[in-house]
Amino acid sequence: MSAIRGTYKDGQIILAAAPPTDWPDGAEVRLELVELPTEDAEQDADPESIAQWLAWYDSLEPFLSEEDEASWKKARQEYREWEFANREKRDRMIEGLFP
Repeated sequence: MSAIRGTYKDGQIILAAAPPTDWPDGAEVRLELVELPTEDAEQDADPESIAQWLAWYDSLEPFLSEEDEASWKKARQEYREWEFANREKRDRMIEGLFP
């Protein structure tokens, strides 16, 4: 199962997206506070601060599941191949716009 993000506001958790449809009704979930650095926070350059930031970064869950990433990469590759196969047609069309 995948994780989704949300925001705690006024005693409620507001989900950023709907839960995946494969989550059964009544499923138990785990909530965990994620402390994100603010825009105003200055990042110290000492080794301890850098190590803390790296530990925080490494604790983040991937944005895409492995299946979603594989699907995205496949679609990207197919689009690249289509672009390459159709580039001459596109170039002629663009040239026709400029008499």
